[in-house]
Amino acid sequence: MNQLTINSNLSVHKVAIYLNLYALISYQFLSGLFDGVQYIKYLGIPSFVILFLFFSSKKLVIRDYQKPFLFICFVFLISAFNWNMQGLMEVYFISNFLLLLLFKEVSNLRIDLRFANVLVILVFLGKAFTSGVVLDLSLFGILNSSTSNLDGGVSFYFGLFAFNFLYEKKYRWFFLNIFLLILATKRIVLLGVIASSILMLFNFKFLRSSFFLLLIIALNLIITYLLILLAQGYFTAEINSIFGFSPGHLTQGRTTLVALLLPYFLANLEFILLFGNGLGSTPLLLQELFGLFFLLHNDLFKILFELGLIAFLIFFYLLYRNRTKNEFALVVLFNILLITDNVLIYVHVLAIYFLICHNMTLDKRHYESYSQKKDSLSSPASSSITWGK
Repeated sequence: MNQLTINSNLSVHKVAIYLNLYALISYQFLSGLFDGVQYIKYLGIPSFVILFLFFSSKKLVIRDYQKPFLFICFVFLISAFNWNMQGLMEVYFISNFLLLLLFKEVSNLRIDLRFANVLVILVFLGKAFTSGVVLDLSLFGILNSSTSNLDGGVSFYFGLFAFNFLYEKKYRWFFLNIFLLILATKRIVLLGVIASSILMLFNFKFLRSSFFLLLIIALNLIITYLLILLAQGYFTAEINSIFGFSPGHLTQGRTTLVALLLPYFLANLEFILLFGNGLGSTPLLLQELFGLFFLLHNDLFKILFELGLIAFLIFFYLLYRNRTKNEFALVVLFNILLITDNVLIYVHVLAIYFLICHNMTLDKRHYESYSQKKDSLSSPASSSITWGK
């Protein structure tokens, strides 16, 4: 393949990535205005097929940050006895944008997220001026994720963009997104940005060990167990006395959804922990109970319930394994979002997360190449620390 063809293919891949990114951002805001707009979020896999057949060397490269998500797809594919249409759709959502980043052609392609950020801001401000802004920065407003009347879902964008621009040292962009995050806050996103920013800015040496990797995995399991206890009514009196409202109100109904699934979960505990109940099965079970389609809004319990304990442990091991200090901070942000939302099927959130991971992987490869040329084993803490090697 000559250089002209390589450059041409790279340009096509670049256009495909940006177009799919802007489509994923646009559909969320335009789907209520035009019929059929929501289907543009499904363009990733058709784009992948076209690129693979006509504009690639047919060489795919699986990178570390992609492995936990491909693992979920793999578990679904080998669990034929647990297949369902919802699970198939979720595999489509997870892989939709991820597949575009598997091509060898994009290995050295850096993605600039500033225009995507501007697009989100313009749409957000347009909605704000149209509907008006009502602020509530009280403790109750923060605890209730109701600091404003604006769309809280856009907080995922602002949280990830804020992290990205802090990483890239574009501080004006960082503070702009922090301000907008406060206006359209979801408390979990704000918590994730604060935690990940601290991890990125400071060098915590105790985080470097493989033991801490195992501790992080165990912590996710403990959080899931505490959620189950909360759904069973434990800590209700303490939460009422501290916050003045029930756990169901504090979690905006999430514990109620888990509580509805617990009888089935406990009745089939051994089988579910070993094999899982099948990807996509939780909303189907909730639909049987409610008569309406409900998402669980807790990806930790979702992974445990649908994929089983072994897959749960492997997923989080792959999520944190071989991460630099900055990559680790990003994974912590993503992990925190998993606690209270359906991030694994939010195609727009996954796209931004994957692109930040892609840029970080590119930076790591460039740094390692530079280090080899300098024949030096020493490197700055911000770039050289890895977990779980």
